[in-house]
Amino acid sequence: MMPGVWGSDVDVKETPLFYKKLVDHRENYRKLRTEELAKLRPEGYTLKDVWDGTGSESERHSDRASP
Repeated sequence: MMPGVWGSDVDVKETPLFYKKLVDHRENYRKLRTEELAKLRPEGYTLKDVWDGTGSESERHSDRASP
């Protein structure tokens, strides 16, 4: 059980049900992510998507959160 999931009053009897829900949500997310990736990139990612071949970091590796 992860600390903070239900606060400090964790009912041990509910833990298996929580984990089942957690696993179900995770698997649903993975399925949806895979389906969307197939729409976006039917052939999958290529090396060019993650590396520009120069031996240095490209713009693609910049911090997306910065303006």
